[in-house]
Amino acid sequence: MGGLLARHDSSESASRNPVENGTPPPITRRLETFATLIAAGVTLFEVRSHWPNNFLIYRTATENLLRGSDLYVAYPERHFDLFKYSPTFALAFWPFAVAPTLLSLLLWNSASAWCFARTLRAVIPDTIGQVFAGLMLLWPFVAQVSGAQTNALIAALMIAGVIAMENYRPQASALAITSGAMMKLFPLAAMPLLLTQPRRLRFLVTTVLSAVLLIVSPLVVVTPHVLLQEYRSWYRVESVDALDRGYSVMGVLHDWFNLDWPNWPIQLVGTAILLLPLLLRRRRLTELAFRRQMLASILFYVVLFNHQAEYQSYLISATGFVIWFLWSPRTVPRAVATALAMFALHPVPYFFAWSALQVELMRPTRRVHSNVADTDVDSRYDRSEEL
Repeated sequence: MGGLLARHDSSESASRNPVENGTPPPITRRLETFATLIAAGVTLFEVRSHWPNNFLIYRTATENLLRGSDLYVAYPERHFDLFKYSPTFALAFWPFAVAPTLLSLLLWNSASAWCFARTLRAVIPDTIGQVFAGLMLLWPFVAQVSGAQTNALIAALMIAGVIAMENYRPQASALAITSGAMMKLFPLAAMPLLLTQPRRLRFLVTTVLSAVLLIVSPLVVVTPHVLLQEYRSWYRVESVDALDRGYSVMGVLHDWFNLDWPNWPIQLVGTAILLLPLLLRRRRLTELAFRRQMLASILFYVVLFNHQAEYQSYLISATGFVIWFLWSPRTVPRAVATALAMFALHPVPYFFAWSALQVELMRPTRRVHSNVADTDVDSRYDRSEEL
């Protein structure tokens, strides 16, 4: 425990880097394998009693898209609840819809698990930290895998988009962010990190072009008229859901204080608080730890202020919590708070943690003690492990 919680000066960081001579330590190279095996095991355990409803929704949506049927109406003979993702997601799910149900479910959960573990390893600063992250995120990870949800994949795409952005790969960054947005709009919250980039217009244009291509991609299987109707139907469903409060800050304010405000004022305040460090602490953009903590803050924010957040959605915020801990001075109280938060997947403790993180981000430029050295001010950007 002492090794995990010890504070290291940044001068020691080179020896703690998880990628020495381009090769990760054996134990961390196996994190993706462990995550994939866990996902497969949980899947086989769950299907003994039922098929995950979300997975049935995804498969039905793909079938309906290929038939030109409305994706956003009820199909009670197949599943309960409605499909709420984009027509593009229904198209992308095609490979999992044509395979036998058990095989496709195993492939879906395993692929999500592998991507999540792979991208998480890319932003954790040292070997011990990667093992800690795996252990801490085990419960929220299992909770979302059992429902075959998209949260692990969305968290992976958000992290991958940021890593690609820092590695001057605008096409990869844009594809990761916009692909995630075709499922949920969460990854778009990573766009403000463009402020850390010297060629912002290039990244922005690439992202817009990528989004346009993904939006029209279902035209390979449907006519323009049908696709337009699908988007109208999707907008109708989302307009109704916009009145929900979900498992979010807005939901807590309503349940605890009977606050019957619309969602947007609270979401607007949360957005302003999120952006303040980027706008007022621009000198810290050269600090790798600052940028990693901003990524953590975004992962908190996208769930806390999402009016459709669910219990399983907190895997994304839990990932942010772990990244924050590992890119901050490691102390016993912080470790205990992080461990407890992995089980208390509730808006209140996560909101207080996010508030504390925002206070840290607003501190003036200073030498940051972490397990990884800050970036060279001249080169400005960390070359994180390639995904």
